Amino acid sequence: NADVNNANVSALGKLLWRWKGSIWKAVYAELLLFLAAYGFCSLIYHVYLDDIQQRYFEAICVFFAKYADFVPLTFMLGFYVSVVISRWWDMFNNIGWIDLPALYIANHIHGNDEQSRLIRRNLIRHLLFYQVLAYRDISVVVRERFPTLETCIAAGYITADELNKFRGIGSRFPQYWTPIGWVMSGLRRAYREGRIHSPIALQDLQNRVLDFRGNLGTLLGYDWVPIPLLYSQVVSLSVRIYFIIAILGRQNLVQAIDDKYIDPINIYFPIMTTMQFVFYVGWLKVAEALLNPFGSDDDDLEINWLLDRNLEVGYMIIEERDEIALTRDTFWSESVIYPLYSEDTVKQAHNPMVGSAVNMKLRTNSTVMVPRLIDDEAEYLARSSSIFSLAPLASIQRRLSRLGNGVGPEEGGENDSRRDSRKISSPNPPSTIHSPLPRRTSTATHNTGELHVVVEEEEDPEWRKKW
Repeated sequence: NADVNNANVSALGKLLWRWKGSIWKAVYAELLLFLAAYGFCSLIYHVYLDDIQQRYFEAICVFFAKYADFVPLTFMLGFYVSVVISRWWDMFNNIGWIDLPALYIANHIHGNDEQSRLIRRNLIRHLLFYQVLAYRDISVVVRERFPTLETCIAAGYITADELNKFRGIGSRFPQYWTPIGWVMSGLRRAYREGRIHSPIALQDLQNRVLDFRGNLGTLLGYDWVPIPLLYSQVVSLSVRIYFIIAILGRQNLVQAIDDKYIDPINIYFPIMTTMQFVFYVGWLKVAEALLNPFGSDDDDLEINWLLDRNLEVGYMIIEERDEIALTRDTFWSESVIYPLYSEDTVKQAHNPMVGSAVNMKLRTNSTVMVPRLIDDEAEYLARSSSIFSLAPLASIQRRLSRLGNGVGPEEGGENDSRRDSRKISSPNPPSTIHSPLPRRTSTATHNTGELHVVVEEEEDPEWRKKW
């Protein structure tokens, strides 16, 4: 990551000039095998075959070259790698960090006495023991580190008495739930003893424990239900068979049935085919390396380091420490804060968040705000169901009355009494309301199920102007 922090030529050189985890390390063995097979066939064709045999060989090569593209290599590889990478990223997001449970335990379970420390440290230790149990079953490197549960006693994840109780349960299935049950029991004990001060805090702690358990449970599920073997076999075989066909299909031919299969330049080394091999096989190697990120490949997750880190950090977080004294910050008396930069970075480009429409050139000195006119109020009432679902029935009647009396929707005056007298009584309004608008040939209706409004009007320029 440090080598490619800038997108320049030197970063590209640093990116390519690597061996561990590189494409060169991933494909070199198969590439050498492919080139050896290609060279062997080319040698037989050019040296040991007579003219008639060469024609038969050329016919076979043309056949393979003609139909090699029938393999949908790009589509299958692209979809397969996409599925594997999304699965790998979700695995990484669920590897299980002890920080959050430890911080909640330290925050909700207080006390410097020995009993409080015992509760906090036992809770962390049992959570870590659950993590070791899970990784022993899905990671080869962790299994090699802890081949038996007795090694967990020496590593400090469990005591001999706890291991006896663990084995005394005698379940036929993996007992991942046992250490989680111990943690829940320890939380209840702390609550009974008054070390957790509220049931809300207890519930909060239990949720954090269940989240930690859910993260590792997700990894167990991924290990139990991998990508279907059939799909992995199809993709792997497609890539290998494609280049087996290319051993003959990409040969440098002297003659051929179709001249397009003859290279105008006599090149005995397959330059473009070699590049294609590196790209496609390297693409497949990405998926094969990330299919199980808990192994010992170069790009696999460092699970042993994670266990070591969680063991130390978890115990350090839960230790009760003196509170930090409240002090005034550097900007206490400053009304405007000026952030500081180092001398090397103060002149670097600074691009603040500015909206894309901020710098638009608009006419602002003579802007007049006007209401949006509706061409046909009757059609508006007929088509807009929101009027009848949101506005009270009385307000609809007042709206119709104002239109009929030449008064705008927000105006008042002497017609208020008339409008008020036409209010619809609730809860049993009339089923039909007629608007006192000037008549027009067209009629618009709206039926809401409870209210049927008939609005009739004629084309009256004066009414439209008033409205």
